[in-house]
Amino acid sequence: MRWLVYVATLSVALATTLAAQEAAAPAAPALTAVRVEGLLRVPADNLLQDLPVKAGDPATPNTVGIGQGWLESLGLFIDVTAELNGTQLTYTVRENPLVRAVLIDPAPGLSASAIRNEIGLASRDILSRVRIAADALLITRLYRQIGTVVEVETSFDPAPDQTNTPVDVLFKVNPLSVGRVLVEPLNYVRTAAVQPHINLQPGTPLTVENLTKQQEALTEVPVFMAVDEPWFRRDPALPGDQVEITYPPVEAEQPLLVAETLPYIDVDRLRRWVRFSAVDLNVSVADMEFRLTSDELQAELAAAKAAAAAAPNDPEAAYQVARWSSVAGSGATQDEALQALDTAGRLLEEATTGANTTARNHLRLGQILARIGHPVDAADQFVSALAAQPTGAILAQTYAETVSVLAVLATLGDQGVINLTVDTIRDGAAALANLPTDSDLDTLTRVAQFYFVSLSLARLDGSLRAPLQTDAPLAKWIFARAYDFGGNMPAAGAEESPTTLAAYRDGHHVGKLLTSLAFVIRSIGYEVVGLDAMSTLPDMLDATRGVFLEPGAGIDDDPGLPFFLALNHLLQNDLLAARAAAMRGITAGGQPERLVDLFVITTMETLYSNLTHAASIRELATAIDALSGPVTTGELPAAGHALLLAKLQMANYQSLDPADTTTRAAALTGAAAAAQLTIDRAPDAAGGYWFLGLARLKSDDPGQAVAPYRRVIELQPQNSEAKYALALALVASGQAAEGQQLMNELAAETAPAAQPTPAPAAQPAQLGPVGPPAP
Repeated sequence: MRWLVYVATLSVALATTLAAQEAAAPAAPALTAVRVEGLLRVPADNLLQDLPVKAGDPATPNTVGIGQGWLESLGLFIDVTAELNGTQLTYTVRENPLVRAVLIDPAPGLSASAIRNEIGLASRDILSRVRIAADALLITRLYRQIGTVVEVETSFDPAPDQTNTPVDVLFKVNPLSVGRVLVEPLNYVRTAAVQPHINLQPGTPLTVENLTKQQEALTEVPVFMAVDEPWFRRDPALPGDQVEITYPPVEAEQPLLVAETLPYIDVDRLRRWVRFSAVDLNVSVADMEFRLTSDELQAELAAAKAAAAAAPNDPEAAYQVARWSSVAGSGATQDEALQALDTAGRLLEEATTGANTTARNHLRLGQILARIGHPVDAADQFVSALAAQPTGAILAQTYAETVSVLAVLATLGDQGVINLTVDTIRDGAAALANLPTDSDLDTLTRVAQFYFVSLSLARLDGSLRAPLQTDAPLAKWIFARAYDFGGNMPAAGAEESPTTLAAYRDGHHVGKLLTSLAFVIRSIGYEVVGLDAMSTLPDMLDATRGVFLEPGAGIDDDPGLPFFLALNHLLQNDLLAARAAAMRGITAGGQPERLVDLFVITTMETLYSNLTHAASIRELATAIDALSGPVTTGELPAAGHALLLAKLQMANYQSLDPADTTTRAAALTGAAAAAQLTIDRAPDAAGGYWFLGLARLKSDDPGQAVAPYRRVIELQPQNSEAKYALALALVASGQAAEGQQLMNELAAETAPAAQPTPAPAAQPAQLGPVGPPAP
């Protein structure tokens, strides 16, 4: 097919250097001997033992250079030369002279003898520049301990260029004073607005107290998230002991334009600099839900309504109506969904207050409360459900729901919630590992969701690491149950039938579960899950792809499947395969936003991990050129293709030198054109409008960004970044009143709200982490 040609073209264009590096090269002969000649006082045995080049290493210039660089880095030698004669490598050194005396010229506050007692260099030592540098740093720290900032100069008498001529080493300690104070780099903050916060005056002695007070004064600038430790520079234009002091600030990434901050912000610079999360790669609990088609969702809702009509006072029947009415694609209107939630909530509230209430009733009420935005009340119900000692599928659902809602609450930092979360994860890991080994697919899903969220919270407490490691009982249960489902996958080439397709769908779901777990395992690192888990992760991913994701992929219309196939390759660090899989998914029309993000991430990772910055920009431009023609002519016709081109153009814009205004302007023009093409192909998708607005926001006419951002908000009313971008575009284009009103609304939305702690039940097992609650 035609798109395969373009995938190949892009792969070649983006990976020229990588392919060259991977090309087979003739094997070099091995070194048979490595010697170091010229040693007089440095112990030869110790040096050869530590030398990183050994007999058996390849006899190449790179190997020779590694050894020479290491010897030079010791600071013990006047010079080091290397000679490779066939497979015989000889390094010839000239040792530094001995130290005759260590002289110290102190600054006030410490005596020469007090300093000499602390440093390591002494007379009759071999002169070591590494040790001298370490001792100079130690002296500055000694003075800092008494509150003084100094500079240490070192000198030699005579020059240390003759091995047999001992030298004196002098440490001269110079107190410093203020010459000038800079606060930089500043991306959008006005330099003049920061000046009133600078209180260090020229000539003031440099002390730790003065520096700290100045740092604290700068943190009062309302758009500085932090101010890092200062660094110093000698400037010949400054007199005597005066130095230039630079405080590096950390500016807010998206500062609100309100009365307090506006005097500090250059809006024109801000709109050109501001970053948005335009490329994001993430996996959530929602990705681990079993996919149903619209027809299947509508059938589930119809069946639930029929059951509820037959038993109008049954809380479980009412819950099922609410559950399916709330799922996109079921055909229910928003009013119908809200009515169903209200009906189910009232019946379940009644049921949970009776003497004969069940764990399931508490679980269902908690699920309703979570859906309508009451996480604290939902957590109370889930804790009550656990206290009722559920079993089987209800146990798995309850633990999955509890960790999800506690994960949201734990972000508020309340220690009571954190303790509850930790206890729940520990108890849940033990309880779920003892579920029957023949549990159904839904139970496996809930246990996997519990594990996913728990892993994401594993850093809350060190006690969570043992039960969450991949060789612990909980993970073993998940992998064993997944293996059982793998045994039911149809054989290669099996005849296509409803039974075969159903088996493939189940397998693809299990593959997505396992890839999601691999994603979070890779994200949290070996210190939580253990080194063994990280070393076996590639094999797990390979088996997941081969057993679950790839078989039947061509006959399953799951739009999420191409993303997980590409993600699986990415987690194995196979960037070219991940990018090719993403392009196939984009062409097939599956989840274009996520696949485009994955393609862009793998592209940038490939370029910037193998090439210099300048070479990366050239290769990115080549990739854009290779894609532009097929996209604009319609040979690559999907909206995802156009969106990919827009994102690559914006990535190019961000990578270019700001001084290169011509090339950056061309990149913005290209991004805007690709974004408009995305809109033409998918007028009800937000992605095209977002990038059209972004390209225009950074152009010479930011007012043109207003309309696209208004459309993004129409399509995504909860998109706070779009609201921020719209407000910035309004202010930048002279519509300050509306823009600042919107900024004030954003400030009110982001203000932290107090949340009560959910009350623990009498004997609950309890949990914790991420994502929307599962049905």
